[in-house]
Amino acid sequence: MISWSRLWGGPAALAPTVATKKARYRRFGLARGQNLPVAELHLRVACDKPCCRPFLVSSAAEIAPFGRPGTNPIARLFRPTAAATDLSAFATPDAYFRAVSKETAGKYNRSANKGRRAGYVTTLTGPDAHALSLHEIRASIKVRSRGPVKEAFAAPPAGLFDTDAPFPPPACDEHWRADFALFKDGDVRRSKALAVLRRCGDFVLVLHMIGHADILAVGGMKLLQFDIMDWLLRRDVGMTKGIRWLVHGAIEDGNAGLADWRRYVRQCPVWLGYDLPDEAKFPADFDPARYLDMHPGVRAAGVDPRAHYIAHGMFQGFDYK
Repeated sequence: MISWSRLWGGPAALAPTVATKKARYRRFGLARGQNLPVAELHLRVACDKPCCRPFLVSSAAEIAPFGRPGTNPIARLFRPTAAATDLSAFATPDAYFRAVSKETAGKYNRSANKGRRAGYVTTLTGPDAHALSLHEIRASIKVRSRGPVKEAFAAPPAGLFDTDAPFPPPACDEHWRADFALFKDGDVRRSKALAVLRRCGDFVLVLHMIGHADILAVGGMKLLQFDIMDWLLRRDVGMTKGIRWLVHGAIEDGNAGLADWRRYVRQCPVWLGYDLPDEAKFPADFDPARYLDMHPGVRAAGVDPRAHYIAHGMFQGFDYK
């Protein structure tokens, strides 16, 4: 349902139109240009590990479009509005479920329970363990909330496969990536929905969340959403302690149906405030041409070298000098 990554220059990277912003604000009961709450994000809280730098740089790039719009009314019109959930508003998972139930008259809660009764289960899994499933999930719907899906019109690339790789414990509780997969009846190979979260300091970014056409009618996406929120709001492991904000992209992204989903699951319009530590800044001496020369696979894929380095290269130890 949600597929979000500004790093690849997708629609979320573009400034929203005035008409789209106005329509989205109206769906949230707001006036265009209205002052919004400010989510103050901290990329570091107590962590001082050098190995966490890729998380800082990559997350800084993700939140960059959502900085405070300032007092210029023209700038406000064209700056995207972050959709975020304030986790401090929910003392327990049940408090969150009650809030969603109130917003949807119980519909989303009943739908999630339907998915659970149908045998679907959400599991933490290894990073990128379900590449083939992801292609099949994307291809199952030709047009999603943000337009046509290219995978629906092409065969899977050679070399895609699924594994049952377990979730690896992170080196740092403040900086991690967590992949969630939705399986049915214990089949831990073929996933029917996937979500990717990245924590950086006191906030978590939802980088990716998408479901197969097969699960939409049985509440699979609601179940995935509820299970992720249950995991975050139980706050019973180091990875989930101290998280204040869950950031989901822009309220202007996608169609009206996606805007309604955001409102129903308590993804509210906010402005983002943050100060970037020096180690979160993109390398000043990065040479895109040199990076492509050093990594011909990136060139062959046709992706932007800066985007690739931020999203993948830093985490995989790709050199750029």
